[in-house]
Amino acid sequence: MTDFPSCFDSPEQFYLWLRTAELAGLAHFVNPAEKYCLDCTPEYQREMMGEGRCRHSNVRFVHIDGGVEGRIRGKENNEKGEVYSQTRDVV
Repeated sequence: MTDFPSCFDSPEQFYLWLRTAELAGLAHFVNPAEKYCLDCTPEYQREMMGEGRCRHSNVRFVHIDGGVEGRIRGKENNEKGEVYSQTRDVV
């Protein structure tokens, strides 16, 4: 694997994330880019933006079940992976 998102440090790190996401059941998201962005954190996004390594700065974060999850601005995914609008921004 040679191509990987710039917010990951190596192809190996991205591959490990992909395997973990698959085991965690994150395969239902609409497109592959949304998978890792929606699993990001506000702090990591800011760090990657500062380093010029964030390709999807339109991701915003919402409080869900006591945690924080990334959302593509203007979209939310429900438990079935269906997309609908009405994002509540955290940061």
